[in-house]
Amino acid sequence: MKIKSNMLPKKTLWIIILVIFLLPILALWGQEAQTGQLPKTEREGGVFLKTRNATYSLETFGSYSTGDQTPFWMVSHSWGVVPLENNNAYVKAGSFYNQTLSRELSYNLGLDLVVVSKAPNRNSYWVQQAFAEVKWRSLAISLGSREQHESAIVNQNLSSGDMVYSNNVRPNPEVKISIPKFTLIPHTKNRLYIKGDFAIGKYLDGDYLEKTAVPNNQNFVKNPLSHHKSLYLRLGDIKSKPQSVQWIVGVNDYVQWNGDNFRYKNGEWTYPTSASNNFARVLIPSDESRSGSHLASYNFRVDYGQNYADEVYSFYAQHFIEAKDDIFFKNYRDMLLGLEYKSLRKKFFSGLVLEYLYTKQQRASHLSNYYNQPAHEQGSSYYGRGMGNPLLLSPEYNGDGTLGFKSNRISAMHVGLEGHINDEFQYSLLTTYGTSDGTYRKPYSEAKTGIASLLGVTYNYPKITGLSIKCSVAYDNGAFFGSDTFGAGLTIKMAGKLF
Repeated sequence: MKIKSNMLPKKTLWIIILVIFLLPILALWGQEAQTGQLPKTEREGGVFLKTRNATYSLETFGSYSTGDQTPFWMVSHSWGVVPLENNNAYVKAGSFYNQTLSRELSYNLGLDLVVVSKAPNRNSYWVQQAFAEVKWRSLAISLGSREQHESAIVNQNLSSGDMVYSNNVRPNPEVKISIPKFTLIPHTKNRLYIKGDFAIGKYLDGDYLEKTAVPNNQNFVKNPLSHHKSLYLRLGDIKSKPQSVQWIVGVNDYVQWNGDNFRYKNGEWTYPTSASNNFARVLIPSDESRSGSHLASYNFRVDYGQNYADEVYSFYAQHFIEAKDDIFFKNYRDMLLGLEYKSLRKKFFSGLVLEYLYTKQQRASHLSNYYNQPAHEQGSSYYGRGMGNPLLLSPEYNGDGTLGFKSNRISAMHVGLEGHINDEFQYSLLTTYGTSDGTYRKPYSEAKTGIASLLGVTYNYPKITGLSIKCSVAYDNGAFFGSDTFGAGLTIKMAGKLF
């Protein structure tokens, strides 16, 4: 990310920081004011009952593929659990506990373990989730790794994926403070809401990177840290009126920083310390060598709701930012555009997403190279999987053991569809057509095109609560997605209460 120290005046930066920290405080204060307006019986005579809830989840998956790899949409958006290698399986088991202490205070605990059949250069078992979270009013403070990368803009089940931070990779451990749900800001006539988060974490894929990079004499950064922050504002509430509109705007920023640089030079390895070790410079980007590797986006969404949000029609856009010029829309064509329909009713068509993704502009004169970070050669990835939109194919797809993203100048059309056949059966369909020119620094000799599709049908067994069986078939065709392959998968899941 090429950002100079004069990117924004210091006074402007401090004003932005002040606003970011004050708005959540005002929102929490607003909650207290709202509580004070409750009817007298609820304020004084209401009876509060402490609750506790322990649940479990057991899941097993197996697939068969005709090609060398599992089809794209079977692998992607699986929290990094489904292996890319063909003919694979996994078992996932978790237990979760929630305790409500008062109307305003509660906490959550969770542990989730995974065992896979194939895991080149990494362990075949790991802790997927291990977290503790405390909630006070609308504020949440959590520690650990958790599958909770909820986008305020895209539908993570039907979309091709958020451009900055998606559910394409396993979660890394972090400390996070957040307002996870939109919360009313006081004195805004019940119209302006806020949500956001601030997190610092650590990557644990050092051994994987070392086993992948060292045999090929590649530079890499081991054990870097992560930093994530976001801020969203929403005007309106489509759940409050029969027919209404709400607007969402926000910014999302993800950073890799610090870590140990492994450099191969003149036939020898050297181990200097990463330059991006000053968190103040990471928090406010000043220059490339000291500010870490940033990915960011401007986000916009408008929702029209009918019948108190029983049906919602939406338009959304994400503008990608990786360099100073991107902040001022010099790469204005590079963005994700989408239309969405969502219904809460069990209909044959209950959800539809249409998307167009374009990343070919990239300001060639400035040598932009999306997801490939100058300070971190593995790019925006974790255990070989891309952290953003998976259509910019993850390093795991390279096939030759190299790190980084070889396909980041792409255009793609994507369709996601879901619905209910009846009370027991539901389905989902994903189809994507894409074309890729490689990168500006290493373009393909000719464009690679391809199509990837997946159809899944889930049966919810009525006689055993929590038991579901999902059958999937998927097909990749063309060089865009690596290779031609047809696959079939079976997922059996059992979830319920322990007490």
